[in-house]
Amino acid sequence: MFTSFYDIQFQPGRLTEAVEYVRSIGPELEKVEGVKQVLMIRRGPDRCLLLAIYESQALQEAAASRAQELVGEIGRLFATPPTREGCDVLLNQAF
Repeated sequence: MFTSFYDIQFQPGRLTEAVEYVRSIGPELEKVEGVKQVLMIRRGPDRCLLLAIYESQALQEAAASRAQELVGEIGRLFATPPTREGCDVLLNQAF
């Protein structure tokens, strides 16, 4: 598995709006080939990590433009441009 993640600082008070938007596009994200899971993790009052977990790096690369198109709409809520990274997922267990 492979993940893309963004460290996002939102404008004050806009995090809830961003979460609702990502939740609303869930059915479209689910259609992106290779996407297995999407998570938003709070890092502060207006900051989060947005993670997309893919079956492989190749599928992540193939889906990058569509995923960026879907998630790009929350860009209007950013306080600063987010950083983006990708890396291998070594363990992903659900209990």
